Parts: sequence; C-alpha cells; structure tokens
Amino acid sequence: MKEISQIEIYEALKGKLGENEAKLLVEYIESKKKEVATKEDIQRLEQSTKEDIQRLEKRVEKIENEINDLKKEQRRNLYWILGVYITLWATTIAGIITLLLRIKP
Repeated sequence: MKEISQIEIYEALKGKLGENEAKLLVEYIESKKKEVATKEDIQRLEQSTKEDIQRLEKRVEKIENEINDLKKEQRRNLYWILGVYITLWATTIAGIITLLLRIKP
C-alpha cells in the first residue's frame, strides 16, 4: 500500500473543504498517525509479552521452590523444638519422681 504524503492529502481536500480546513484535517490525521500501531508493532509487543510471561513463570517457580524449602525447614525446626520440649518434660518428671522416691514419710 502506497503511503500518501501530507501534500497529496492537502491538495485533494483543499478544493472541497477550503485551505484552512484541509490544513487542519491533514494536521489532525498526522497527529493520529502516531497513535496507530502497525501489525509489526503488535507482533513485537506479543513476543515481548510472551517473553515476560516466561520470565515471570520462572520467577514464580523459583519462589514456590523457596517456599517449599522454607516449609521443610520450618517442619524440621518444629520437630527439633518438640523433641527438646519432650526431653525437658520427661527429665523434669523423672527428677520429680526421683525426689519423691527419696523422701521417706
């Protein structure tokens, strides 16, 4: 498709609209031209978006793995604390029983 120049548009419209109106319309068309995306622009944006999505998916996967690792560590710490608590509790009970057995009525 051949691109039409501003002058060609102006000359085509000048006779029907008048010089001032034709000039204003050409300026308006040119200002809107910058807002229009080409097929190539859309394809580049689509490709860029796909790449962004892939990067985000990798980051999400990495974060999910880190969360799972933290959950495993949290579970190990909980079991360790529970083991210490049970050991302290059992030692305290054993100490109390030993004291009770030593006291003679």
